[in-house]
Amino acid sequence: MSKLLSFIAPLSLFAGCAALLFASCAATGIHSPSGEEPLRVTMQTSGGSATFEIVNAAHTDPVELYSRPRSRGSSAKIASDSVLLDLIDYLGSHGYGEYERPGSAKKSGVALYSRVFEIESSAGISHWGTTKLSSQGERADMNRCFNYFFNDVFNQIEAYQVVDNRDGKFQFKEE
Repeated sequence: MSKLLSFIAPLSLFAGCAALLFASCAATGIHSPSGEEPLRVTMQTSGGSATFEIVNAAHTDPVELYSRPRSRGSSAKIASDSVLLDLIDYLGSHGYGEYERPGSAKKSGVALYSRVFEIESSAGISHWGTTKLSSQGERADMNRCFNYFFNDVFNQIEAYQVVDNRDGKFQFKEE
């Protein structure tokens, strides 16, 4: 009997630890990404009228992204794995993990959302959007995540984008 207990006790401890690990990895629904995989976090506002994206180098080649001329200013930036993982962690613990839905926001009607986050990893895509009908608490969580995304992450990433703007019009306000 004691041999059986000495075998079962470590096995049950291992099973308990594995269950805790699985539960913690499911915090954002997608999983806790490693950073060595392609990752993308997208933020859209006003029914998709403005889109801002942060990816890692495993998702998009920095040389390809920054050297290709764009017709408008840069809305995509490449961050280090640690910055992107911290962002995903922050979003997951400040509302995304609670309100997210599986799949792309585009397939679920991005035009309905006033703001929407989308996270893509090797495990798939999920999104979290708010509307006028969202609860006050959910909208407060979204505002907190929105401000963190822009102020603490997106605006802190240096990006030198080639922009096709020969006439210079969109850079300055018309008088």
